Amino acid sequence: MKNMKRLLMEFYRANHQAVISGGIVIAVLAIGGILAMSISSAATYSVQKEAEDGTASGNYASVDDPAASGSKYIKFGNGGTPPPTPPGTSNCTPILCDPRQPSPDDLYTATDGSTNYFRSVIPDNPKLDANSDAIIGSMGESPVLNGPEWQITIFTTSNADPVYHPNFSADWGCDIGSEGMHIPDYATREVPGGGGGDGWVVTYNKDDKTIKSIWQAEKSGDSWNGSCGGTWPADGGGGVDSKKQGVGTGAEVQASAGFILYSELRTGAINHALYFTSTQSCSEFRPPAGKSDGNGGGNTCLPMGARIQLDPSVDCNGISGTDGEKMLCVTMQKYGGYILDSGGPGPISGIGIAGDDLTDPGRSAWETPGDGFRGSKGCSPIGDGCGTVASVGLTGSLDAIPWDKLRVLASWNGQ
Repeated sequence: MKNMKRLLMEFYRANHQAVISGGIVIAVLAIGGILAMSISSAATYSVQKEAEDGTASGNYASVDDPAASGSKYIKFGNGGTPPPTPPGTSNCTPILCDPRQPSPDDLYTATDGSTNYFRSVIPDNPKLDANSDAIIGSMGESPVLNGPEWQITIFTTSNADPVYHPNFSADWGCDIGSEGMHIPDYATREVPGGGGGDGWVVTYNKDDKTIKSIWQAEKSGDSWNGSCGGTWPADGGGGVDSKKQGVGTGAEVQASAGFILYSELRTGAINHALYFTSTQSCSEFRPPAGKSDGNGGGNTCLPMGARIQLDPSVDCNGISGTDGEKMLCVTMQKYGGYILDSGGPGPISGIGIAGDDLTDPGRSAWETPGDGFRGSKGCSPIGDGCGTVASVGLTGSLDAIPWDKLRVLASWNGQ
């Protein structure tokens, strides 16, 4: 240790006038090298990649610069500071996901080993609804992603986070339980009604494995309140038959069930069925829906809870769309999507996506969620001017997917 201290002191004296931006890096590398040599001389390690070679996430970006090492450097943004990662969260590579938001496994893993509505793969040659051709034939505009409005926000929480006991103004059996709802300080609600959304805030509690929600949420001082809310078990998949108490979406399912998560956009695979809205929803409903807020009738309306699928004969790799559109195409063949709420712009329309991009320096708890749609379609890298959704090319039209090749299943399991 004496030799190490002497070396460090000599290093400091020799470099005390170094420029801070370079000196700190050199010092860290020197100390790390000395420690490594003092611990072991039996192995030699070499790094094949540099930090700037990865996909930037958060308030920084990888920037091209021919004069820099590897022709790139990391640029830190100045538009705001991302919210802190809470202690005790599970390991998660920030480039792929963020432990402040739950993963698909958190939301859709049944404790008894069964496969729920949203994780079940559609079987070969499923039984189709008798009105499938008529429904799809009446479809107008192509579906779009809901956003940047109409995106429910969802966060990982624990019993260590602040607990709230919201008051609900609606008399619809709204209830989240006497134990209350733990909401992290960095959480934001969905864009509220005046801005085009419903003001949802949803939490996945990793301690008690529940998903709780407040609709038309407002925070004032130390209180979260809203119009209504409900509780579901995380392993139930979000269907009405797993509800514990309270109220959910227009189909009476868990708020955020089937929503695309930001971690899925970054890994390039969505391993569950999607959430859709429709302007032609029937008053009729079927599982996983428990009711319908639609009023349509006849052979061209969509039953609430109906499962739709893209014909497996479509070559998803061959479409001319972006990587994100190809990912949606594959998901719609393998898992499809459910009609779970009424809304525009067309007969089969909005696709749900979790609505808080934590890489947006403009987000602010509790009121302004991060906009994942900022930037041009297919922009890069993710950073101040490029949102996660935009980076995978899912902004604007999704016309590259042949939506006229959809079909409606007779039931959620195609039987």
